[in-house]
Order: sequence, then structure tokens, then C-alpha cells
Amino acid sequence: MAMNTYLMRKQWMSLGDDFVFNSTEEDGEGVAFTVDNKILHLRETYYMGDADGNTLYKIMERNIPNHRVVIYDDDEEKVAVVRKRGDGTYWAHVDDERDLFVSGDVESGDMTFSNVGGLNVARMTDAWLFAIGDMKQIDIRADQEDSLILAVTVACQYLAGDEGDDDDDDEEQIGLGAILFASAYLLRNAWLSIGDDFVINKIGGEDVGWYVNHKALRLRQYYHLENEDGDTILKIRERVAPRHRMIIEDPDGEKVAVVRKRGDGSYWCHVDDERDIFAEGDASENKLELSNLLGLNVASMSEADLKLFPDGDGFNMVRVRGDQEEDLIMALLVAVQYLVDDEGDDESDGESEGED
Repeated sequence: MAMNTYLMRKQWMSLGDDFVFNSTEEDGEGVAFTVDNKILHLRETYYMGDADGNTLYKIMERNIPNHRVVIYDDDEEKVAVVRKRGDGTYWAHVDDERDLFVSGDVESGDMTFSNVGGLNVARMTDAWLFAIGDMKQIDIRADQEDSLILAVTVACQYLAGDEGDDDDDDEEQIGLGAILFASAYLLRNAWLSIGDDFVINKIGGEDVGWYVNHKALRLRQYYHLENEDGDTILKIRERVAPRHRMIIEDPDGEKVAVVRKRGDGSYWCHVDDERDIFAEGDASENKLELSNLLGLNVASMSEADLKLFPDGDGFNMVRVRGDQEEDLIMALLVAVQYLVDDEGDDESDGESEGED
């Protein structure tokens, strides 16, 4: 997944101080956005502009109710309201589809941004891509509005010292947005057992997305992932040596990926240098978060949200980012579930995966 990356100094916000977001296209020295701090009418206000000096957003604290910062566009139209919650997270309410949620240690600048579907769209960390000291790095998914995310970043940093509040979020609105931002599927809780076939249902819980047919061949366990027409898309089989592995193959038997359970209980799906996927969580409880090489979420599995799926009791919900290979994600989930009781190993990642 393509990413846009920006840099800013670690001590990047203080009263009356201006700062810039640097583009990484010129080794972190080119200016992408500027933020000018002004105090107007006893309110703290930040003007965010592009590299040419054009104002994009005005970011202003709101006195009533507290714990809010409002983002306006250059025409004074409200774009978003950023609120600090009582649990220390942040909610940027934009509209029914583009809301953002921020978690992490905002005061230190270690932040994760997710959309209403619960999938990560950006994160801020210490700069690691460039050898530049005392800088923070923010990686943003290429399909996002970079300037809006950076404006929300400014608002969150301003609210970092605020105690937050416990007003109820509009859960129905957030739930509907989750459908819009990610492909959602249902599968039963007890979904993988030896000799048992099952289906992965499309959104709504009725139409079949994939069939998973179990086969035992040559003392190995095989699972065939088939589409709704019964065509085999991928094969998932256990590997005898080395253990703690599952192989994902295409219909012609060509290896697509190797799924390994690590000693720490996480899982690594090695595809190639760009499409590797990592899974963490309690797979035995069907709670998993899948991330890419940059650490951004690509999918998640949890108990079905009954607000979205009223008939989903006893089912798990899988949400997959719209730009992902859904077939591969589903095959990975089958492999992970098969390996859930395996003790894993501590071999170094990146080590050659020889054939068995």
C-alpha cells in the first residue's frame, strides 16, 4: 500500500510557535505544509497552509463545550470537530464517512489514526525512514486526505493536556461508517475443526463470499478456499518440516505465501517483500488485528457487531480494507486458526523458508 510520509520536529507545538510539516521527497527538507499560531479573541488559533502560503484550514479551540477544537476551511466552513474523550482517545467528527479516531501517547507524538471501520489510516512515530535527529515521522495511507489528517494531528496535540469528557459518541453513525470503510464478512465462532467445512458470508450474513472445504490428503490437512461458484481460489495446507507453518498455494500448486506462528504467539504471513502480513491478538478467541509491513491495519476479526448484524449472534466479523487482497486475507485467517494451538518457534524472520 502506497504511503505519504512527512517529518516534523519533536518539540513541534508550543504557545505562540510556528512550525512546518516537511515533505520526504527532498530528504525531509522540503516544506509541505506550514502551521502559524495566532491568539485571536482569547482563543488559540492555528492557520495551516500549503507550501505556497495558501491557507487550507483554521484550527481553533472551542470554549463551550470544552475539550473541543474546530477545524474550518479557508471559507470559514466547519470541516471537523475534534474532541478528547474521557479515556484519553480523540474523535475527529467530519461527516458520516470520514471520521477519524486517534489513540496513543499524543503528548509524546506517538499516535495512531483509524477510520470508522477501525482500520488504521496513519501513524506518527519517531523518525526512522531518514537519519534526521529530533524529528517525528507521520505515515499516511495514499488514499487519505493528508492535509486533513495533519490538521487533526495539530488539534489533538493542542488537546493533549485536556482531561477530556465522557459524552456519548454517535454509535449508530460510527457503525454505519464501518460498513462504508471496509468490506465486512461473517463466519461462525466455532469455525475450524478437523473434517468440517464452513462458509464465509458476505455483509448481511446471508450471501456466501467463500466456501472453505476441508480435506485430509497424505496425512496432511488441506483446506480449499472456493468462491461462491465453487471454483478453487487458494489451497491452504499444513507443512510437516519445519513445523509451525501453513502453506498457501494457488489452484496450480504454486506457493503464494507461508504462514508461521512465532514463539510470541503472533503470526507472520510471508508473501513477498511488499505484501507480508502480520497477525496479532488472541486467535483462540477469534480476536485478531492484521497489519502490513508499515504496521498499519489491513484487516481485523472480532465478535460480530449486533448493531450492524442483528442476526450475527454466534458469529465473528471480519473487516478488510478495501484495497487488500480479500482472498489472501481469508486464507491467512484459515491458516492462523489451524495453527492456534501450535507452540510456535523463535526462528528469525526473513530466514529462508525451504520446501518440505
